[in-house]
Formats: sequence, structure tokens, C-alpha cells
Amino acid sequence: MQTQYHSIEDLVANVHAQALRKRDFVTDVSNAVVQPDGKTMVLKDQPTCGYVDGTNASGTGFTTKGFKGTMDEAFIRGISDFGGLPKRYVDQMLAEGQHQLIAQNLNAWLQNPPSGKLRSKDANRLFRAYGGDNSTLEVSNRTCHRFRSFHSDKYRVFDNTQLLKHVYPALEEIRDKVGGLDIQSMALTEKRMYLKIFFPDVKQTIAEGDIVRSGLIISNSEIGEGSIEVWPMILRLICLNGMTFDEGGKRRRHLGRVTKEGEIEYKADTMAAEDEALSLKLRDVVNNCADRALFAKKCEKLTEAAGSVTPDKPLKAIELVTDQFELTEDESDHAKEAFILGQDFSKWGMLNAVTSIANQERVCSYERACEVEKIGSAILDLNSSEWQTVCQAGTEVAARIEH
Repeated sequence: MQTQYHSIEDLVANVHAQALRKRDFVTDVSNAVVQPDGKTMVLKDQPTCGYVDGTNASGTGFTTKGFKGTMDEAFIRGISDFGGLPKRYVDQMLAEGQHQLIAQNLNAWLQNPPSGKLRSKDANRLFRAYGGDNSTLEVSNRTCHRFRSFHSDKYRVFDNTQLLKHVYPALEEIRDKVGGLDIQSMALTEKRMYLKIFFPDVKQTIAEGDIVRSGLIISNSEIGEGSIEVWPMILRLICLNGMTFDEGGKRRRHLGRVTKEGEIEYKADTMAAEDEALSLKLRDVVNNCADRALFAKKCEKLTEAAGSVTPDKPLKAIELVTDQFELTEDESDHAKEAFILGQDFSKWGMLNAVTSIANQERVCSYERACEVEKIGSAILDLNSSEWQTVCQAGTEVAARIEH
């Protein structure tokens, strides 16, 4: 199982370092001006910032109290979506480095918002950003300033520091009940924070010598790349494969009240009151994942998968599955090799061959690895008819069915 950090202290330190650089602004979209380079933007009329120079869309120069920084891809995509630009068009502009075209498109919609995109003509948007290092947050022309993401002013900010704060008490409580915790994997990517935690004493034997352990994955995106998520996981001990159960978890959308105009100052007491309900839900999911009876019930499906019928042509079967779940060529090659070498052609063997991709850093990124672990659950959930189709791949029966 991949990991970016080998101790929770390292993860927490990096989360807090990011939090200290956070700059969030709620303002009229017309205050945002993408610069001619198509990579930088100026947010004008921000009294809490120092003076910066910029260029209007018309080509005239200006000096303003504002925030100037480079635009992350997620931020560009956020404004593009606001403007109704087709995803394929945005992908092409980014891939081919058409930065001047990016500037022209984004400025057009920032200065003249599409009809219906704002609740009213004076409605604002949330601009999430990072400042420079902590000693130079007011030095506004530093290139390390970044615009991270673009949201409605109703976007409910729930940052990684808050998630760690609320999940800690639940984990402390569980550790005493189940005899310890094993944090197998941690990551802090551009899009999300991840924690994969397992309970060493909550385990089950699926087949002879094949033991799985219960756990959960907790993740959050500060920039709106998905919900706050807590899902059950299993860890297969003989190969350290992980699989996410797409059931029994929680998602929480980042949607809250309208935020007032200006740079946001987060007050601890307000945030604590708003997040109390979420904290209780997190505790419930963590408790369920550590419940031995509930885990044993989940494992019944795994045992059934281990005893399932097997395909007549294993290579054709794995090819069908990798095509169905749209794996890349490298991912497919690894899954085929793992399936054939493992010599377990049951549904259990199939899903483990696919989830083993997640362990290969040269094949997939950490975020993609988490997606692959969810595919394992989707394979497990194939019904008897769907699995029968997989088992008949490449046979005359399959040919007749496909015809």
C-alpha cells in the first residue's frame, strides 16, 4: 500500500503548515483579472493585502490593494465551469499551453458572468488561495502565491485541520476498545488528504492462510474535489492490498450558509459549533468499522467470492474486467500478470489482482490508487449473471451472448 508519510506527526505538521498559508477571499467576480500570461491572476480591491500591479483585460495597467498569484489547474477549471466552457475545450487549452486563450476566455466570463450563474447581480464567489511563507504573506507579488479553487459563497469550508481535530477523539476511543490502531497509509495531495487506518485485532480468515483486517479510509478535499468521506476498508495481509467498501460510509457535501464579503477570518468557536454534528457522524462510522460482528458480516461476501465459479479462459476474463472498468494499459498489464501468477481465478482472486495495482507507484499515483481500491469493491458487487459473463469471456458461449 502506497504512503507519502511514515508517521502521523509528519502528516499533521504538513497539514498545519498549509493551514498557516491559507488565504480565502469572498468578493465580486469582476474583481478577478487574469493576466495576459494566462497563468497569473490579480484579485483587486482587497483591503487586507498589499499593493500589486496588474493589467486589465483591455490591456491597461493598474495598481491596487490586492492578491496576485498563479492559478492552479483546479482553479482554472472552476472558473471554466462557471463560464460554461466545455471540458474538452479546457483540456485542449491546458494541454497545448494556449495561455493567452485561457486568459481571454476566463476574463470574458469573469467580467460578464453567464446568466443564472449568480443568485443576484451583486452575489459573490469564494476564491481559495495560498500565500507565500508565513513571514511574507503581505509581499503580494511573490510568485509562490497561488489561487487554489473557485466556489460559490455558500461553499462550506471544512479543512484538513478540522477533520484531524474531529477524527482524533473517535480514534482514541476505538484504540482502547480494539487493542490498537495501525495507520498504514497517509497522503496530502493537491486535491485531497487521505488516512487509511486499520484495526489489528479485528480480522477474519477468508481462505486458508488468507487473512483480512478491518479498517477505514478518511479523506477530505479543501478545494471541492469531492465530499468529506469516511468509508470502510479491508487490508489483505499476505500482500497488503487494500479494498474500499462502497457501503456503510459517509459523505458530506461542502455546502453551508452564504459567506460575507472580504477576506475570511475563521473563528474557532463558530467552526466548532458547525462541525459538532459531523464529528458525531464520523465517530459512528469509525465505531462501525471496528465492530467485529459487522466486519464478519462484510467478510461473508469475501468468502463467497473466494468460492465462486472460475472462468474457462482466465486471461480473457481479466481482459474483459480491465476493459469494463477502463483501466489504463499499464494498469491492465499489471492486473493480468498478477491474476495469472496468483493462480486464483475466483472473483476474490480477480479483485485482488486489480487492487494490487494500487501498490505500484510506477503504475499509478496515490489518488489513482484510491480509485483502484474502489474498483475492487465494484468487482465484489458483480451479481451472479455479471460474473457468469466474465467467466464465459472468450468462449463460444460468450460469442453467442455477445452476438
